[in-house]
Amino acid sequence: MAEKLSTREQATLLAQRMNLTIDERTSALIDALCATPSSLPLSISNTNRALPHTDSAIRVAIADTFVLDEIGAVPDEDLNAIVDHCDTVTIGGKRRLRLRKASRVQFLNEVSESSPYRRLLVEQVIADRIEFDTVGQDPIRCANAWLRCLLHGEYADLNRIPISELRAAVQALGQLDHVRLPHSIPDIEHARDLLELAELLEPLRTLIGAQGDWDGAQQSDRFVGRAKELRILRSHVDVLESQSFGESISRGFTKISRGATSLVSGRNPGVLMLKARGGMGKSSLLAKFILDHSRATDDHVPTIYLDFDRAALQPREPRNLFMEAIRQIRLQLPAIKGPLRALEQRIGDSLLTSASGSASPSATATVSVQDHGDWSQASVEFRHYLRSQIGHGGVILLVLDTMEVVQSIPDVLGKVVEFVNTLGTRGFPELRIVVAGRADVPELMVATEFRNHGEKFELEPLSIPDSTQMTLRLGHELVGDGWKRAWSNNIVGNSRSDPARREPLTLRLAVELIRSEPDDESRERRSLEISQQPVDASGTFVGALYRRRILAHVRDPEVRKLAWPGLVLRRITLPLAHEMLVTPCALDPQRLQETFDALAREVWIVAQEGEGPDRALRHLADLRSRTLPLMRSNDPALFGQINKAAIEYFGRHQASDVRARAEWVYHRLLAAESSLQVRKDWCEDMASLLSGAAEDFPAGSDAHNFLLARTARRRLPVPAILELRSDLALEHIARCWPDLGDMAEERLVPLLVSLSLGRYELDRIPPDMRNVLLALQVKSGHWPIDGTQLERTDTWHDAASEAYDYYTARALTPLFSPPPEVDNSYDLMHDARSRRRFARQLSNRLLQSIQVGSHSDYWHEQDLLLSKILPLLAQDREGQHYTASSFDTQLLRASASVGQDTLYPALRLVLMRDLSRPDRDRSYSLKEVRCLLQSENGSVLKRQLSNANRELFAQVETSDNNSTLRFSDRAWLLRIEDCLKELIMPSDTWNPSRRNILALRQYAAAKDGDWLIPIAYAAARATESRIPKTVVGLLRRQSPENSPRRWSSATKTGQSSPEDVLHALRSADEASNLVGVARLFADAAVNHEARDDLNYLLTCLTTRRIGVQAAILQTST
Repeated sequence: MAEKLSTREQATLLAQRMNLTIDERTSALIDALCATPSSLPLSISNTNRALPHTDSAIRVAIADTFVLDEIGAVPDEDLNAIVDHCDTVTIGGKRRLRLRKASRVQFLNEVSESSPYRRLLVEQVIADRIEFDTVGQDPIRCANAWLRCLLHGEYADLNRIPISELRAAVQALGQLDHVRLPHSIPDIEHARDLLELAELLEPLRTLIGAQGDWDGAQQSDRFVGRAKELRILRSHVDVLESQSFGESISRGFTKISRGATSLVSGRNPGVLMLKARGGMGKSSLLAKFILDHSRATDDHVPTIYLDFDRAALQPREPRNLFMEAIRQIRLQLPAIKGPLRALEQRIGDSLLTSASGSASPSATATVSVQDHGDWSQASVEFRHYLRSQIGHGGVILLVLDTMEVVQSIPDVLGKVVEFVNTLGTRGFPELRIVVAGRADVPELMVATEFRNHGEKFELEPLSIPDSTQMTLRLGHELVGDGWKRAWSNNIVGNSRSDPARREPLTLRLAVELIRSEPDDESRERRSLEISQQPVDASGTFVGALYRRRILAHVRDPEVRKLAWPGLVLRRITLPLAHEMLVTPCALDPQRLQETFDALAREVWIVAQEGEGPDRALRHLADLRSRTLPLMRSNDPALFGQINKAAIEYFGRHQASDVRARAEWVYHRLLAAESSLQVRKDWCEDMASLLSGAAEDFPAGSDAHNFLLARTARRRLPVPAILELRSDLALEHIARCWPDLGDMAEERLVPLLVSLSLGRYELDRIPPDMRNVLLALQVKSGHWPIDGTQLERTDTWHDAASEAYDYYTARALTPLFSPPPEVDNSYDLMHDARSRRRFARQLSNRLLQSIQVGSHSDYWHEQDLLLSKILPLLAQDREGQHYTASSFDTQLLRASASVGQDTLYPALRLVLMRDLSRPDRDRSYSLKEVRCLLQSENGSVLKRQLSNANRELFAQVETSDNNSTLRFSDRAWLLRIEDCLKELIMPSDTWNPSRRNILALRQYAAAKDGDWLIPIAYAAARATESRIPKTVVGLLRRQSPENSPRRWSSATKTGQSSPEDVLHALRSADEASNLVGVARLFADAAVNHEARDDLNYLLTCLTTRRIGVQAAILQTST
């Protein structure tokens, strides 16, 4: 029976289920409530005095909230009775009274037939109508008015009212449950759904300044331009009518092309990627696109909009994203609200179950598989319900916005990709996916089994006509009819002007700068100055506008001083300003609170964070990165004085406050202190606090690269990593590519091909990064490795340990002697992942042991332990908790060649994986076939192969011992695999004789697949990833003509050449010819250092082969 959860634990699980976040304050509140006995009234029994049937009490009952002044003169006794039935609430910072629901219901049911009630209700309804415009802008009066409208029975259609009224209506409906009315009122659940939908769309409406769309009013907005981009987005969905004949033709061709591609590939349309840097209007474009599709009456497109900048959205768990998707569709398609709500409940329950059960380590693997299965099956039901509503040819739109947030954490990005892939399977061609962010998302752009390769477009500055139109609309909105077109023309410039003038952020700032002038004459003068403004030191026009705005156009001198030089700091709090900025900024300490509040209103410069004493003003990142050079150049001495004061201030607090520590490091870098010195004071918790701060420094500078490597949570492009100092490159890889050290790889990683790891000087690498270097050097074939040792740090310890064992088992000069003791703790085997890691460790140690000598105690120990772990891996595989990679399989195969107790369980696992692969991806080499023919089952196999294909068998008999062939004839595959089953699978006829053991060991040693990864990387570096023609020719010759070659499971049908170096070498190993083909790469090398690495690897391999053959003969006798 599960242990009962505490109140706090239940609240936490409930928050996860509901896709909510619990901040520190809420967490503290939960703790306080848990410790406080409940005294909340369940009814009106806390008072014995009934509400008096007076006009004052009626006014209270027909208002959502009130203050005493609004109900007129009331005798003390009646007033006390009224107050006794009320609770105090705060709305918009104002304290008001609200009649308790139970009291309201009882009272209204008592007085609803009375004349005073009807008279007062009608009077108030008429007064509300007269002041309709004013009432609608006031949340307090609006809620009161809606309560009275519902009581009176005359109210607007909830589908056609603005969100402010909808909130008031929902609040009022919640007060009237169980009130006996002579007329019907809207269902509160329906009203809540409408409000949820409105709250989903309202931020998008705000972005484009949408107005109207209720009470029959035509919707309008201030969005202008981006016609090309909107056309691309519309074409991707292909539902709304084309806006021009050209668009219609273009979309027709696109539809035909997309249909043909999907017909041939069997895959759904790919992702459309919208890429834009900050300030380009990406969010506004998406808002316009989504709203256009959501408000279309005949062509309404159900849309799932996931903005990862929204704190409440938790992408670490795909089911959270799925629940949000269900919720949004439920709100848009009320006809299937019931089943979707049940589906949402089911996913929520599975979240609670897995969250409460995840405390058991032994259940981790099982839970993860079951969880995925649960929501994967639920997604099938979700698609079924959707199709029932959208019909044939319908479309569902999925928009993922602000992807840079999830890209900053690779594990989270993986969960988002899992969500998209599971939702958009082959059976869901109706899904259209749009992804938006500041960088490419290759994980979603790549073609998958179910989805074609994606397309991408990038936002550029607006055109001159669009820029002019935008500034005209914004100017009229901010200034009124007095805005002049000439001012817009001066802002936008002409075709010779810097395009940065026409970035949406720049245009907005320029309009605000002109608006800040007191009269038209000043505005005219300011617009002329803008037209003549050159691109300044920051490299962008917006930087110059910012400086002018700060230094000359913040009217209050005190605010101007706090903004400059105060905003040399990234973040200002009131206590910080008191302690640090008053003197250097010459601020009036008596007015500091007023000054601070005034700067907070300059919302285009700063953003507010927190409340109360924790309230802070944060310099907007996009502006700061563009304007910091201007602030420094404007007065270098003052800039340096403030920065020095910041270093001293934050230095005093850094030991106890990680935020202060982050700012201390930041300002030291701003003072040009070396990152080599600063890194000593770094801690991991600072990474999120300084995220994005690299952009405040010149690209390529020491500080820029340091912060980029230390704070970036997503992988930088390969050229950017190659530009980093060696220690910073390793730090970035360790942070953003935690699985790069894994030897299991199906495709070479371009970064590892390009990194010159052999040139990294060990004494320049911090100790905590040496494990990263060791793992990558071993994997990428930078052999031999001199002087490296395994560091006892947490950073990449598992990957480095595997690399350490791998290298020592194969290199001519091992990294240790004698071998260390193996950790044989069975605690390492509590889940599938740990068992796989342990099996790799033991496999490498078993191969190491032949250097000590077969039949040594060390050899026996590794052999016995590995034989015990392999059956568990087989169970994991059957339970789908473990998928053996090609590397793991080849490593086990190598172990089987030298093990005793390991031989049979290892080969059984190898055969399990081979049998799970499609026929086209399986093959056996000539050398393997000859080994099996030497077994006691060889005569039977010989007869079967000859009968199945005499021509192929003739090649087996006539080929010399140096021939390298591979066979993938299906009839031969079945015969060979039947022979293997008889030799290795326990049965009544199983015969583990000495002859069979020797044949199986030789069979296991026939290939060198465990060497593939380092040799492939060294070969790719040697030839700069080119495949020599000699290699292509040899690979073709090694496959008999009547056994068509398929290069790998990842290649396309009919492909006649290997896809990359790794595929070429894997093909060579399939013919037991890895060394021969690798030498052809060495012969064609253009990089001589890499050639030397490759030759050393091949020398190690051939030397290891000799040792393996000796061990085979010794262990088989």
